[in-house]
Amino acid sequence: MSSMMSPGAGGAIARALICAVVVSFAFGVSSTRAESQTERQNAVKAGFIYNFAKFAVWPDSALAGKDKFTFCVGENKEFSRIFRLVTNRKKIGLLPVEVKDVMAGQPVEECQVLYVPDNEPEIVKSFMENQSGAPVLSVGDSKDFAANGGIIGFYVDSGRIRFEICLSKAANRGITISSELLSLAKIRQNC
Repeated sequence: MSSMMSPGAGGAIARALICAVVVSFAFGVSSTRAESQTERQNAVKAGFIYNFAKFAVWPDSALAGKDKFTFCVGENKEFSRIFRLVTNRKKIGLLPVEVKDVMAGQPVEECQVLYVPDNEPEIVKSFMENQSGAPVLSVGDSKDFAANGGIIGFYVDSGRIRFEICLSKAANRGITISSELLSLAKIRQNC
């Protein structure tokens, strides 16, 4: 299996996720408070998603012959823009990060990570169906994303962005999630 974690990664996940919050302040203030809050939330989520990839292990076949580590963003150009800023010149393991925009119905097997920011059930369903069993770490915002086909789902608790993980879905895709990341997540059973 191809590990994306560096030696001595113990405790690093908490520091990396804290850095995701700090990254959110690197963006200019928008003209309205709501836009500014959305940008900050997107920057925090982008930092989380990048760090999720650092603390996951894919099957060797998923990365064999790859010259980039591909994050795909489903139907959200604004999030893609922020994600590109957050991951600029970053790597996962030895692979430079690439961010691709994808549309519902488009195959996503070339993605190592797929972020589905949409809350529309039919769009989420379309992305989940187009993975065709490939080792894609799916992350989403919709209610019960991890219970409805995704692996990692964001939710808000007391004003803070949190995440839940469906271990069985990750295992079905051949992806192993590190214990460090699991210790910070809500583990979803029966998903």
